[in-house]
Amino acid sequence: MKKHTILRRPLILALLLALPLFAACGAPKRAADGAAPALTGLFVLQSVNGQAVAWERQPEIEFGEGLQLSGQVCNRFFGPAAYKNGVLTAPQMAMTMMLCIDDRLNQLERDFAGLLRDGARLSLEKDTLTLSGERITLVYTRSR
Repeated sequence: MKKHTILRRPLILALLLALPLFAACGAPKRAADGAAPALTGLFVLQSVNGQAVAWERQPEIEFGEGLQLSGQVCNRFFGPAAYKNGVLTAPQMAMTMMLCIDDRLNQLERDFAGLLRDGARLSLEKDTLTLSGERITLVYTRSR
């Protein structure tokens, strides 16, 4: 009997010591230095390169759990994104491929896809999301 009790104590002690590690695995992730900010929700485009935009249907981007993104310019897009050192990338983003009615939307869509493929510097201050690259800066506001 003592033999089993002696063997159980180290096992129980090891499990008790490991419990905080297991609990940390399921804990919500906090934004640390270099970690992605709280990017959940729908953001609606407000300006392109400092110029306000006003279309019948405003382009939007939505972030879900695990940096899954979706939205539309005139075509719908979706896919996984990654965030590292202040840069958001989505090189495997899928997009429908229909021609937009407005040539400005066609250009915006090409620029947007290139921005996420190459990497966008990301800034989130309160409900204002800014994605910027070499040729384009997009400013969105949180809708929900």
